[in-house]
Amino acid sequence: MEKTQIKVRFTIYDDLILNHQEITNIIGWEPTFICNKGELIRKDTYQKQSAWVYSTEYTNSLYVDTILNTFIQMLEPIVLPLSKYLKENGLKTIFAISLKISDNQPPSHLLPKRFIHLCSLLDADIDTDINL
Repeated sequence: MEKTQIKVRFTIYDDLILNHQEITNIIGWEPTFICNKGELIRKDTYQKQSAWVYSTEYTNSLYVDTILNTFIQMLEPIVLPLSKYLKENGLKTIFAISLKISDNQPPSHLLPKRFIHLCSLLDADIDTDINL
């Protein structure tokens, strides 16, 4: 029997080439994926934007807030310098929450106030994808 799974991805992106190493130095953790605008994805398909991405793996859970707490703990200590860097460089951010619902077990989708506050400080959008 499959279980409901949750994955969270934090992305810093822009239409210009990003300094991935500078972002990594500010954040203090290695990205799980990086790309620059114009890089070849596959034959005749190119990246439309540059991105620095940190993502969890899919985790068996019925609680989004449990997975988000990992990001809260990682981001709170560096949110002010990161926010300053993002504003100075005109970069955009997004949190993408992916839900794979199995066996008719939808997860609780609580967004903790601390997470919403971090999103506000980082001017981050929140996107949720639900797969049944």
